[in-house]
Amino acid sequence: MLFISEFLTCLSSASPRSCLVIALGGLYPLAFASTAQRSFAQVIPDRTLPQNSLVTDTLVTGGTKSGTNLFHSFQDFSVKGSILFVPDPDIRNIITRVTGNQRSLIDGILAVNGRANFFLINPNGITFGQNAQLGINGSFFASTAQSVKFSDSSEFSAKSPQTPLLTMSAPIGLQFGTRPASIEQTGSQLLVPPGQTLALLGGDVLVNGGSLIANSGKISLKTVDRPEYVSLSEPSNLRLGNLEISNQAQLDASGLGGGRIEIDAGNVVLSNARIVSLTVGDQDGQGISIRSNQFRLQDGAQIAAITTGSGKGGNIDISATESFRLRGIDSALYQRDVASLIQTGVLDLNSPTIAITNSTFGQGQAGNISIVANQIQFENGIGMGGTTLQAGQVGAVNLQAKDIRIASGSIVTSTFRGSTGAAGNINIQADRLTVREGAAITTSTFGRGNSGKIDLNVKDTITLADTPKGSVIQTAIGSNAFGENQAQAGNISIKTGRLLVSDGAGISAGSGGASGTVLISPTGGEAGDLEISATELIDVSGISEVLANGTQTSSYLSTDTGTSSQSGNLFIQTPILRVRDGANISVGSLGFGQAGTLTINATRIEVSGRKGDLPSRIQASTGKLSFSSIINPKATSDAGDLNLNVRELSIRDGATVTVENIGSGKAGNLNINADRIFVNNGSSIDARTGTAGGGNVNLRSQLILLRRGSNIQTDANLSNGGNITINTGLLLAVPTEDSNITATAQGGRGGNINIAAQGIFGLQQSRSLTSNSDITASSRIGLDGTVTLTTFGTEPNVSTDLPATQIISSDQISQTCTRLAKTGQFVITARGGLEPPVSEVVQSTPVWMDERASTHSLSLQKSMPEMIEATGWVKRADGEIMLVSESTHRQILASCLLPSRAAHGS
Repeated sequence: MLFISEFLTCLSSASPRSCLVIALGGLYPLAFASTAQRSFAQVIPDRTLPQNSLVTDTLVTGGTKSGTNLFHSFQDFSVKGSILFVPDPDIRNIITRVTGNQRSLIDGILAVNGRANFFLINPNGITFGQNAQLGINGSFFASTAQSVKFSDSSEFSAKSPQTPLLTMSAPIGLQFGTRPASIEQTGSQLLVPPGQTLALLGGDVLVNGGSLIANSGKISLKTVDRPEYVSLSEPSNLRLGNLEISNQAQLDASGLGGGRIEIDAGNVVLSNARIVSLTVGDQDGQGISIRSNQFRLQDGAQIAAITTGSGKGGNIDISATESFRLRGIDSALYQRDVASLIQTGVLDLNSPTIAITNSTFGQGQAGNISIVANQIQFENGIGMGGTTLQAGQVGAVNLQAKDIRIASGSIVTSTFRGSTGAAGNINIQADRLTVREGAAITTSTFGRGNSGKIDLNVKDTITLADTPKGSVIQTAIGSNAFGENQAQAGNISIKTGRLLVSDGAGISAGSGGASGTVLISPTGGEAGDLEISATELIDVSGISEVLANGTQTSSYLSTDTGTSSQSGNLFIQTPILRVRDGANISVGSLGFGQAGTLTINATRIEVSGRKGDLPSRIQASTGKLSFSSIINPKATSDAGDLNLNVRELSIRDGATVTVENIGSGKAGNLNINADRIFVNNGSSIDARTGTAGGGNVNLRSQLILLRRGSNIQTDANLSNGGNITINTGLLLAVPTEDSNITATAQGGRGGNINIAAQGIFGLQQSRSLTSNSDITASSRIGLDGTVTLTTFGTEPNVSTDLPATQIISSDQISQTCTRLAKTGQFVITARGGLEPPVSEVVQSTPVWMDERASTHSLSLQKSMPEMIEATGWVKRADGEIMLVSESTHRQILASCLLPSRAAHGS
């Protein structure tokens, strides 16, 4: 966008008013050059008016006057060279029709003496050649309509050229016939004076090169492909016909106060062309409006509404009943431009990757960008958004559609370094939103003004995926503060049915920034909050391919600070949350600003697996950032708290739920309220710290089960270990699987462990860790912590000898099965109840019953049959504890069931 580059250069070296020549595209030429060449026009009057038109060489006089209207009628009307209309001084409108069968070719100068508006109506079509120019001091209307309509309902028709009753009323609209002809502009510059209107209204409108200019005025392009009435002043909702602007063509309504550009068409294509409305001075801009069925912008085309003064910039409003599509020219160029924005804060408005912009270079607020369509699509390195250079605020970006797909594209609002204005908000309403292939939805500040807010309201599904191999940036949604410390990052609010994040994509609100091992910005104000609500599911999974910086990064949901400013809080609410295959959800601080709080409310949370060296995790940490490999052992701030409120929490296959501080600050508290907690296969719930006090772990649950080397721990390096507080019904582990509860320290005092439970099984209290499942609060060189175990009706370190009495006699075991069942033996070696047969009424008999005496230690067999995992427990009136299962996978065949008289041992 060359004029923007020239304008910025001018602003840096001169006063804004002295730059108007650039902003307005050059001074308006004289109405008509007296040295114009001899006309080679084919301007032939007909004889259909009371007073017919007169053509003498280059002059047109005569015509029929009615009030301030002057009517001309021609058999043919084409100009090669020049033609000058000379009306009386009081004429306001010159209305010209063509009644023959030939198109009008304007390939020279069409001029009017005086200040009258000029209307040219030719139903056969109109072409403006490369040499076409307008020398008109009023507005110019060219149309392939059949007739002009007036406010008194009268009509001036080119298809019914009988002598009309001419009116003094003002023209208000155009009546089109069947299959209206096209209007074509091929490389010329059509210019009207400041404040006037330039309108092309035809069946199809083609602008192939050249320019249409109406400084501080109005440019109107409308297409109609059937018999319809079109108003000259009101927007059209017909959306018929085709409009194409291409080959470096430009529509420009810039000027004092900013002009307006209106486009109404069925299908709109903007290809390697520009639509510009630059607002100069203290008057508000009027903006750009495009209404269509299908809108396509491609090949470096741009739309810009920019303010340079104190006046507000105009809005950009685009609606498409079917589809809105932006297609870039180079994904690599897009990657470069977005990386430059992240690292320097400079949004290059001249780049073809910025297709639509609403920026401000002065004190005035920029207008908004609003896109409404059935489907919105970005692809191949294209984006939209705005920035501010001074005190003006960037306008909002609003998208509304059923389906929005952004692939290798961006929506960006930002502020330049040194500016004081705020970045604009980003608001998206959709049924489905897909962001992939390194696409980004971001708002950021590099100045003293805040970044904008991001509000996503998506009915069905939000998908973030496919960070490309070698990409400079990840697929991301983010709000960031990179500038001065008083500038804050905006909040992010997401409401959806399902949120799916994978392949190294992420959503974050941050202060400062990092990429791989490089800290991009150590300054910035407070990070914003991230709030996510999903009515069905949130799934965060996987890691990226190897990025341009040589690293791989987890998929993430996070709030972080890499500066001395505070991190934001992260709140998640959903029925089901899955974090898997190396993904993470976190609040973090690199070590100087206070980390935020992470709170999750869910019915079920599953944290599972790892990818390479990256475990799946939910964490609140200090000393590192969620999507960077930078580690700061000198971190001084405290880590935030992590709160999980959930019915069932499952952590398995090396995953972790943790609060951590690797520096001198304290680890936060980890608080879990759950019905059931399952930690399995090398997974952990932990709070870790370096040199300050360890974080605390507080668990409240009906059932806690540790399996296969899993841990609950508050371990510390040189400081005291954190405390563990557990309130539960049952705390279970397998003794030989080395699952532990530890509050240990290397140099400081061990932490305290307080467990209150109905029963503790499979864990032993020990001075130090063994190969069995232990509970310990030891210190390697300091004082040990304390372990307090409180059980209600049972003791964790006593056991009952189980009787060896056979509880079912041989005559109660069926020796054969039908062909539909597996043959073999049916043996019960445990005690405490049998599964009732499906042929009988289900009684309240438990699956398993604890009948231990309270004065003996518990002894478990090393070889145990595979057990059905308990999902709850009940306490009988006599104080005995019974584990129960809600298994839905029973596979007992009726032909092999025991008879109803099966006895239970006592």
